Amino acid sequence: MLLGSIAVVLFISDVWRRATFRYLHDVRRRQQFLALRRVAIGLALVLVIAFGLVSEVGSLATYAGLITAGLAVALQNVILAVVAYFFLIGRYGVRVGDRITLAGVTGRVVEIGLIRIYLMELVGPELRASGRMVVLSNAVLFQPTALFKQMPGGDYYWHIITMTLAGTSDVQLAVQRLSEAAESVYEKYRPAIEREHAALQRFIDFETALPTPEVYARLTTKGLECTVRYPVDKPQAASTDQKMLLALHQAQSKEPALQLVEGPLLDIGN
Repeated sequence: MLLGSIAVVLFISDVWRRATFRYLHDVRRRQQFLALRRVAIGLALVLVIAFGLVSEVGSLATYAGLITAGLAVALQNVILAVVAYFFLIGRYGVRVGDRITLAGVTGRVVEIGLIRIYLMELVGPELRASGRMVVLSNAVLFQPTALFKQMPGGDYYWHIITMTLAGTSDVQLAVQRLSEAAESVYEKYRPAIEREHAALQRFIDFETALPTPEVYARLTTKGLECTVRYPVDKPQAASTDQKMLLALHQAQSKEPALQLVEGPLLDIGN
């Protein structure tokens, strides 16, 4: 009877696998169902063998309690990793190819396993591949460190240029000039940003503002600090920064010139 029960479980496992490959054409969903199949079949085999080897209900309860407690202690990291896997693959979870920062490591997701996640490490201000593969346990998702994930469909960065003008500068004139300069550069690659923003809107359930250049000004002890924040398309990030710096310099130098005290300083975010 024990062998027969095991055979039934294995038969159900084979039917489940065949049905998954036949009716699920999405690779990601197929992997999810196959992972769920492995867990369910493994638990079923453990229960069948336990019931087959233990005859009395009381003994079975004691035996199951001891086994469960031992497994919970010995495999606590593995259990956490398996639970974290289902958090990672949710609707707003992580997909292969996403750029994430997890446990202080920034990289592209290469594979999401039931126990481990594999990242291609990215380093430097331009986030270039370092040539190293980082393997992390899924259980790190439950650590206090946060998981940072690139917005789905929006593969663009926000860059910031800060420049300090003389405190006697006309605030309204400075903001107007810098805004016009930033908009003139942004217009050249606006369609690419709009396409990525449209892809993002199809994924989430609420409206978000279209990314556009923003200029802020505030008075500090050094002078009038002007901050220009603008989105950049990833493939053209370096050339866009050069064009933006040149346009802002020309706007600042145009008569009547705005006296520059410090900067401009470029801040490259992730």
